Amino acid sequence: MTNPNECWAWTRHKNKHGYGIIQISGKSFLVHRLAFHIFKGPLFNKQIVCHSCDTPSCWNPDHLFAGTQKDNIRDCQLKGRGANQKGEHNNGAKLTNLAAMAIRDLYATGNYSQRNLAKRFDVTQGSIWNILERRTFKNVMQS
Repeated sequence: MTNPNECWAWTRHKNKHGYGIIQISGKSFLVHRLAFHIFKGPLFNKQIVCHSCDTPSCWNPDHLFAGTQKDNIRDCQLKGRGANQKGEHNNGAKLTNLAAMAIRDLYATGNYSQRNLAKRFDVTQGSIWNILERRTFKNVMQS
């Protein structure tokens, strides 16, 4: 028997975001929304179904709660998962804070151009420029 506190991961078809999908009478439904409706009731106005476990494939009704998109974003930020996270904590960051510090230090020597650094760290020259101008990795100081 499944532990009621664990995620119930949907193992069949999923969409590109990892959410379970089921077909009923030729119509597709998101499994977590269907589970919420069955176990907890209907959604109102602009409510969405949020996951307290942060697992898209989970359909355990104890892990689901109704909220707005704003509630979902706030929950995401409180858990440190949002795109607004700074430096290496941003999910889209390719570089670490240490790499940003090294880029600034190497550039300061005068021996490396932005183009050289971009090749060395496998990023665009624009990314190097943003680090040097402190548009990104603002919290990282030079050593």
